[in-house]
Amino acid sequence: PAERGNEGGAARAAAARDEERAAAFAELGKIGHPAALTVALSSLDDAAVRQEAAGAVINVAMRLVGGRTEEARAALERARAAATAEDLRARARHALDRIDLLGGHVVAWEVAGPYTRDGRTPEELLADPFAPEQDGAAGIEWRPVTAGAGDAWDDEEDPLDLPFVVDLEKAVGGDYRAAYLRASVWSSSDGAARLEVGSDDCVKAWLNGEVVLTKPVLRGLTPAEDKVPVTLRRGENRLLLKVTQGEGGWSACARFRSSEGAPLPGLRTRP
Repeated sequence: PAERGNEGGAARAAAARDEERAAAFAELGKIGHPAALTVALSSLDDAAVRQEAAGAVINVAMRLVGGRTEEARAALERARAAATAEDLRARARHALDRIDLLGGHVVAWEVAGPYTRDGRTPEELLADPFAPEQDGAAGIEWRPVTAGAGDAWDDEEDPLDLPFVVDLEKAVGGDYRAAYLRASVWSSSDGAARLEVGSDDCVKAWLNGEVVLTKPVLRGLTPAEDKVPVTLRRGENRLLLKVTQGEGGWSACARFRSSEGAPLPGLRTRP
């Protein structure tokens, strides 16, 4: 009886440890850092917490999309293969579909604004050089903003539900004003590329300090409506968008492709 009691106590202790580990994976999934992904991946072979580890891998990987897209894709494939629960496999597949939909879009930005001048139209505001486009200007408040509208990644009826569109009406708000978006794009090589931009309303784009697009047009957002040839340099490239607003919707999106429109391997983005 004593032995059976000891065995029972050991089993309860092991179960308690597994519960604690499962709870830890739930918290780990909230951390968007490569180290968290490494920890979660290392436990996919542990039958006691495999499902919890797979869930954490999916959650962390989706936080890394944009900056470490290929790493996130590989992790999601491993989680999908390891998971036995159908809901986890479906989540991993849905996450992989999201990555395919992103296709080189910048999803993590910083935003500054609003900037406005009384009586100016959106077209005129586009021509006004506010602080973010002036060399050495001080006092600019940049804050993080993420593209996408929550979990509505697969609803293409509304452009704001696409995972690569920044809703400036929500992030900044107001009418007859301008906002700026900036991001860093890392390329594995020098070479020709194509910048594709969509905006509501007018838009101006700089790459590495050079104006590459000016579109003083009132319009609704259509992804990749503007396609301009650019040159990416190996390493960091600085992308800056200025988007002006009249009334109604206010949004923007941008992505890089090859000159022929194909995906660019080795491209990473961050705010």
